[in-house]
Amino acid sequence: MQLAYLGIDRTENTAFSGFADNICRSIFKVRAERKISGNFGWGWRKHDFGDLELTELACDPVRISKSRSEISGAQSNSFFVTLQLSGNASVVQRDREAFLTPGDFTLVDGDLPYRIDFDEPVQRLILKMPKGIVGRRLDVFSNPLAQRFSGVSGLNAVFVNYLSTLARESHNIEPRHFKMLSTRLADFLMSSLENDLYGDLSGMVTTNQATHIRQIQDYILLHLADPDLSPAMIANHHNITDRYLHSLFSETGVTVASWIRDARLERCRAELENPQLARRTVTEICFSWGFNDSAHFSRKFKEKYGISPRECRAKALN
Repeated sequence: MQLAYLGIDRTENTAFSGFADNICRSIFKVRAERKISGNFGWGWRKHDFGDLELTELACDPVRISKSRSEISGAQSNSFFVTLQLSGNASVVQRDREAFLTPGDFTLVDGDLPYRIDFDEPVQRLILKMPKGIVGRRLDVFSNPLAQRFSGVSGLNAVFVNYLSTLARESHNIEPRHFKMLSTRLADFLMSSLENDLYGDLSGMVTTNQATHIRQIQDYILLHLADPDLSPAMIANHHNITDRYLHSLFSETGVTVASWIRDARLERCRAELENPQLARRTVTEICFSWGFNDSAHFSRKFKEKYGISPRECRAKALN
């Protein structure tokens, strides 16, 4: 795939303060730390599509970050899809790091701490989309944040070219089409995430089995809060036997019970790290996601993450 470069000149401005204050702090509510001395080149263009904002950005080496304290004072209620057009980047969020090269993109939650490093001049496209556009559709993924998605081929390449085309043709798009664009972009994003995050099933199971597993995983993730969720309940909903359900999951290397437990732990961890939920107790959070024994929950949480739930919360909030 040949990337569509958008012609933003990073030598358009040479004052770092303009970049840090007018772009980073005012628009994205983040902090910028320069990595070079002397002039700092940067340029940008912003396109509004109703609820969506698409920003073309070029800049010299810099670190961009958002801390817990900055989030508590300014909730964005948005996701950011960041597409690398030129240069390399490192994106860190929730203890995961994605290394992006040209053509790669990743997803960032604007209401959780994150850090982005550019060690060379870069060009990027940044799509800001309200969380309401995707709604609960992201719930079917355990943790899609700060993962590298390659946009050089397949469905992801279509998504990348779609974003680039939107930036180029923004002046020709009428407001009456904005709602349609939001829906299409959300569909593209969900399809790309599903294609990559579920892609490891290929080669382990047949196409029909992979489809069935994905349907079952979607059902599980949408019913995690139900304490009565069980293999029998899942099998009954999908009109299969318990034995066949366990056989399907055995092909993926995990049991049904462990898959449910790990998904619940991931949801609990996300809420423990959310400053807006700081008043909820650990017990309230674990019970809200289907656990019925706080001691068992704490034990399993520490086994998976290496720290206790309370330590996880303290680390995130500090």
